[in-house]
Amino acid sequence: MNTVSVIIPCYNAEAFIDRAISSIFHQDYPSVELIVVDDGSTDHSREKILGWTKSFENKGWKLRYCHQENTGPGGAINTGLKLVSGDFISILDADDEYLQGAISLRADYLLAHPECDVVRSNGW
Repeated sequence: MNTVSVIIPCYNAEAFIDRAISSIFHQDYPSVELIVVDDGSTDHSREKILGWTKSFENKGWKLRYCHQENTGPGGAINTGLKLVSGDFISILDADDEYLQGAISLRADYLLAHPECDVVRSNGW
């Protein structure tokens, strides 16, 4: 089974991060790795993120948390890319969320179309 690694760059996203992580946790794809790069948050983002650790473990998924000094979204994504162990990579902003089935649809498309390297979708 191919694993999808989802990177969330996070900076002071305490108000939104639970919704973003919940939208990943409730996906139907069987193998997901979540990497949250805390880009120097000064709020309670860390506690909210780490509060999901046990739930991810119970599902057999990985949740990796990394804290760094603030470098901006690009720097946080680059840090996350160094931690990826999955076969596919997806990036989700901390104030966004996936619709149900989003990860499966993307992974299935890439598996069915090996000539493609990237798949994207529209947002609302």
